[in-house]
Amino acid sequence: MHQDTELATEVEKTIQQADGSAYMAIFVSTSSSSTPPARYFKDARVEIERCAKTMDEIANMIDTELATEVEKTIQQADGSAYMAIFTTTSTSGVPPGKYFKDAKVEIERCAKTLDELAVMIGMKS
Repeated sequence: MHQDTELATEVEKTIQQADGSAYMAIFVSTSSSSTPPARYFKDARVEIERCAKTMDEIANMIDTELATEVEKTIQQADGSAYMAIFTTTSTSGVPPGKYFKDAKVEIERCAKTLDELAVMIGMKS
């Protein structure tokens, strides 16, 4: 998740730069500066667009990587629980507890992935 940290830092940086540019636009509009406020507003807009692009990258990562991982762990836990139901009537000799244990591992992986997602979108720190 190193890339996530870099992207979050990029979002923060671009927001700060946009804020600084907007502040300068306001400041120069009330000062004797020869720099027109429009220049700073343009800089702020560029930073906001960069921020939006970076946030879109984060959203795409969430949609693909984490959503896929959540779905995969749920399917694997479901499959293991399903096997536990039928193992007692099969000739496999595998006790149901083995499949329940496998399902529990997948559920724990799912919970961990959901926690990562919650941190990424700011619902958990």
